[in-house]
Amino acid sequence: MKKILTIIFLLGGIIFGYSQIKILSSEVSIISNAGEGDHYITTDTDELYVGIQTGELRKITGESGPQGPAGPAGADGTSPKIEFKKETIGYVFAAAQVQANGDNSFNINCKVSKTETGRFTVEFGVKHPNGANYDITFGAQVEDANNRRDSRIVSVVAGTQTAKGFDVIILTGDNGTTADVLVDEVWSFNTSATKEIITDIQVTETNNPPVTVGVTPIGTIDGSTLVLDDFGDANDFHMQFRNSKGASIDYEVLISNTPYSTIPNISSGSYTLNSADNGDGTYNHLITSTSSLGPYSSVTVNGNKPSPAGTNYNKSNIAPITITFYTR
Repeated sequence: MKKILTIIFLLGGIIFGYSQIKILSSEVSIISNAGEGDHYITTDTDELYVGIQTGELRKITGESGPQGPAGPAGADGTSPKIEFKKETIGYVFAAAQVQANGDNSFNINCKVSKTETGRFTVEFGVKHPNGANYDITFGAQVEDANNRRDSRIVSVVAGTQTAKGFDVIILTGDNGTTADVLVDEVWSFNTSATKEIITDIQVTETNNPPVTVGVTPIGTIDGSTLVLDDFGDANDFHMQFRNSKGASIDYEVLISNTPYSTIPNISSGSYTLNSADNGDGTYNHLITSTSSLGPYSSVTVNGNKPSPAGTNYNKSNIAPITITFYTR
């Protein structure tokens, strides 16, 4: 009979799952037939026990321990600051060349359909950003056969210009007093729009100095190939350096820790200038070659007096400014 009861108990555990039983804390020590895996909770002390194989209870909760040490400080919540330099440019929004039978020789963001003699419909692929207010430029071939040379007049049909497109008529200027005749001819059109593009990006990292795109050298530091012959920034800016080797090179020159944010009116040459704010009152300037410097050739860079001016009249002592040469 005991074995049968045990089997029934086990089956009950499988079918119904383990139970949670409410007891008093004073009853914990006298329970000896607890179901293995059953949970017991004391209603007067809110302590949790589990039945073990011996039929007794084992406590699985206890008093709270002492508070642990404080964790590391989290992020200060400051996101990097990103600034974009933008410029507005014009571009061809839609264009096409259309044959007299309506075939599109080419088209950009549009489809042109012939509806009848001398009449066409232009449908844009996407709506024009200016709505119905945009310029349209037409072109057409002129008949030269039999010395007629009647001009073709390509025009927008009044009231049809919308953000989605427009209707076109082609007429012959016959110099008469009657309405001009509708004709088929090879013609073309284009219309423009403007958009804003990003020309530069500046990222200010949290607790780090600003970084301007393009001011980090990508070449290898080379202290022997390029030689500094002259440098001054106390008055007008001037610097001269030369290639001391017998092979052409591409170069970068990093001028670090200057008090001025740019070199005003820098002279034109086969190089570019990028500047960056170090965030501590000093600035870096990177001069990058745009074409190779020939063997034993020199480069002279001139500019107006920086503001605030530097303290160097010659190359003898330029500290705290540093000049580092790189070759690529």
